[in-house]
Amino acid sequence: MRIRYHGFPWVRSKAGSELQKFFSDYGTLKHIPKGTPVFKGNEFYPNLSLVLSGLLAKFSESFTFKETSKVKAISLLLPGTVLGGTFFLSNRLSNIASTALRDTVLLDVKHEAVWEYVRTHHNFGKALVNHIMLDLESDLEGMATIIARPPEERLAVLFKILVQRYEVQNENGWFNIPVKLTHSELSQVIYTIPLTLNRILLEWKKRGLYRKEGTERYAHKSLFDNLYDWEENRMKNNDVGSGA
Repeated sequence: MRIRYHGFPWVRSKAGSELQKFFSDYGTLKHIPKGTPVFKGNEFYPNLSLVLSGLLAKFSESFTFKETSKVKAISLLLPGTVLGGTFFLSNRLSNIASTALRDTVLLDVKHEAVWEYVRTHHNFGKALVNHIMLDLESDLEGMATIIARPPEERLAVLFKILVQRYEVQNENGWFNIPVKLTHSELSQVIYTIPLTLNRILLEWKKRGLYRKEGTERYAHKSLFDNLYDWEENRMKNNDVGSGA
């Protein structure tokens, strides 16, 4: 699914155990009701936050494409991901906003407390910087994917990322998509209009690649065949070269 980097498009990577333990030890719980902004564009976010539960969206504030009905392109922060890394490293404002798509619980740590911990825990600092780099790569990978892939491939990529993230096993060839996103949310992640999304899902349904039962979405394993991923290709080529 990845074209350039190690981070996956649109879906932030899950923090490692060392980072999660830090937030568990030093974080302060904060509850964010659905629909509530965590921060707006041109606001400085003074915390590093771990998403404990719920779902956040991150997007560019006040940036619309008037020639289309695509309001914004969003990326997703699922439980286990870290929010606020670029504010922490750069100490600068940006035009990025974040809003709770579901009722969300965060563990917040002030920047000053994180820096103090980093000064005496160098391995933690390296792990944190590496994780923030993955988040930046995710944003860049998302833009590259929108440019390089048609909407139907983008949707298949998103479904596969979610399946892999939650280690969903297929049952009789079908994967239950583990995160319940609305049509509008899916459209915004893969940056298309709901009408196009409906057309894709209807075509997949006719071909036996997709079905929906109530609020549950299912994708057939063959939908994920031949989705290029540079890192998977590299590892396969290394295995072939080594005779494995």
